[in-house]
Amino acid sequence: MTPATLVGSKTDPLLSRVRVPIAYTRKKPRPTATMLPPAVVGVVLLVIWQIIATLADSDLVPTPAAVVVQTVENFQDPDFLANLLSTIKLVTIAYVVTVVLGTVVGFAVGTVPFLNHVVALSLFVLYAIPNVVLFPIFLLFLGITETTQIAFGFAHGFIPMTLVVLAAMNTIPQTRLMLAASLRVPTRTLFWRITVPSILSSITTGMRISFGLVFIGVVLGEMLFGQAGLGVELVLDISLGRMGDIISLVFVIAVIAMVPTGLLRALEVRTTGRYRL
Repeated sequence: MTPATLVGSKTDPLLSRVRVPIAYTRKKPRPTATMLPPAVVGVVLLVIWQIIATLADSDLVPTPAAVVVQTVENFQDPDFLANLLSTIKLVTIAYVVTVVLGTVVGFAVGTVPFLNHVVALSLFVLYAIPNVVLFPIFLLFLGITETTQIAFGFAHGFIPMTLVVLAAMNTIPQTRLMLAASLRVPTRTLFWRITVPSILSSITTGMRISFGLVFIGVVLGEMLFGQAGLGVELVLDISLGRMGDIISLVFVIAVIAMVPTGLLRALEVRTTGRYRL
């Protein structure tokens, strides 16, 4: 905690006697303190997994060591690496398009009150429709191509990203906007100094949420109509009943999902702490 400090002035000696209280700041947790609970949970889950696999003594429940060995063997397979790179490429493209278009559309709609009301309601209705139901439409217009899988991933993440940005536009303090209008602040300055800082933390939140949804959409698209990718590998392993390969693949997919999500979460915390309203 920070005690009250003296604010001095070289020109006015009276100001040197004024005590100005400074807000108390909470100490930031150490990195080890934030990483310890997840690590403990991971170790406990591994122990439980090992116990279950030992008691089952079946190929249907492989041990963690067997899954690690299978994962190493998979990474030595050129076909597996090609499918892994294909999924990463499609997820990256779909995610970038989702973030860019979702942010632009959310910002554009949020600046027009009429569109704000009409489009937001329409997006909420569309978001209630399961994307799997739209699967035949994607096939009809795009065919069995990588573009279809990108569009399927985009369809999963675009609406949530747009709604998050749209909600952020509605939470910009009106006092700031009225003050800027009274001072006749130029539109460009208003955008970069008021609008962007006010919605930046929400944009990072939308980026984190939409990544997981886009990733699910791409992998699901690969499972439904893909010709390459981790989704195709997963369907093949399920059809052959290769439990070790299935769990190994699930582990790889989980790692691919968790690493960007963790980085986006760190970015979200940083921007929220800096640009909090």
